[in-house]
Parts: sequence; C-alpha cells; structure tokens
Amino acid sequence: MEKTLLVVDDEENIIRALRRLFRQEPFSVLTANSGAEGLDILSKQPVAVILSDQRMPGMIGSEFLKAVKERYPHTIRIVMSGYTELESITSAINDGAVFKFLLKPWEDEKLLTHIRDAFSYHDLKSNNILLAEELKKANANLEEKVKEEREKNALKTRSLLLSQELLDRMPISVFGISGEGLIVMANQYARQLVNQEAIVGNMIDDVFPATITEALYTAVATTSIAKTSELHWPDTTKKVTITPILNSGTHCFCLSVV
Repeated sequence: MEKTLLVVDDEENIIRALRRLFRQEPFSVLTANSGAEGLDILSKQPVAVILSDQRMPGMIGSEFLKAVKERYPHTIRIVMSGYTELESITSAINDGAVFKFLLKPWEDEKLLTHIRDAFSYHDLKSNNILLAEELKKANANLEEKVKEEREKNALKTRSLLLSQELLDRMPISVFGISGEGLIVMANQYARQLVNQEAIVGNMIDDVFPATITEALYTAVATTSIAKTSELHWPDTTKKVTITPILNSGTHCFCLSVV
C-alpha cells in the first residue's frame, strides 16, 4: 500500500514549504487547510502519518488529532507548534493522541528524520497488527482442530466401550493373550468358563488346563492358527480356536471357545 502523509495547516506558505521539503521522499503528500478538511480527507483516503499545526481557526491541532485518534487509531500523529502553545497540547500528549510534538520553526533535516521515523513506526505497528491477526486466526484454527480431535476421541471412546460391551455379551468364550502368555482380556462367558472373575493379569499356566496351555505355547512359537477337531476344552464338546493377532508390531492371540 502507498505511504501517505497528511499535512494540515491553515497557512498556504507553510503547506508549500513542506511540499517542497517532502518532494524527494518515498511517500505521497496530501494537504488540508483545517481540521474539518483533514477529517474529510481521512474519510476517503488511508493515511499513515499526520503532521498538523496546532494553531488553526475552528479546530486547533490537538482537538483535530484527538478526533483522528478516535476514528483512525492506527495513524501516527505529529503536532507542530511554538513554545507558547505547549500547555494546550499537553492533554493531547497525555491522552496518546499525539505521537510527537515538534517546535516551530523547524529544521529541515530534523523534521525529515521525525517523519521518516513516524513511517517506520507505522510500518512496525501495522506488521504487529497483522501478526496479531494471524496469531488469532491460528489460535482459532488450533482450537477448532482440538475440538474436532476431542470429538473424534470421544467417538472412538464410545465405539470402544460399545465394542467391549458387545464382546462381553457374546455367547462364546473369548480370551486375549499376550505373546508372553499373559491373559489381557476375558469376556463374561470366558470368566464363567474358568469359573474365575479376576483372571486378567494372570499367566495362562495358572488358569487354563494343560492341554490348552500347551496348544497356546505351540501357537506362540509358530504364530499359526490352531483349530483342529481334537482341540476341545476339557470335559466339554466345545471347540477351541487360537488365532494370532499382530497388534502394533507385537504378537498376541485370541482364544475362542465355542
């Protein structure tokens, strides 16, 4: 966006002198002869820096800059005046309506430095505002993603709980067994089959009959499916199936009794 300076002064000779001073600078210059005219220009044209005289008829510079601050707070506002008008500018300085107070008559090089600094400060403020807006958007996107992730996790949790409930109510005995022979899961029918409620965390040697334990260790050694007509749960006609399962790179086994 083009950099623009607004000069407000009721004296045409001052306006002309400032135009000549700024003609080699990398910004455009707009001029107004009163505070009211300056506000009208600001309503139509974006301006980065404002240089205003203090003593003007109708609306003095400090009043003009206070109005500018309320409507266009991101502008950088500078007032020029003589020593005798310092008291009338003090309140505007304290209110933050004035970025810098310069004395008349000015020194060209010093005034140029002040205006250049004002544009640099405006650029810094603008960049900070953009960064703050980008950060706000990023935070909003992050919050949305966190919300979506929470909803996904909640759905997964509900699905897992439902799966566990369905598994627990299946009319067959199902055991989950780690590759080390540790019982890690047992549904309701499985617990009834071995007539124990607290079997999760026990080794198969301590819970299963010897024939089943031997078949399981064979399955562990070969990671193969064991399902034969000869493999039954002792003293029943129920068939036993041992199925290897690869879970996150680790072998475990499902033992079902039907």
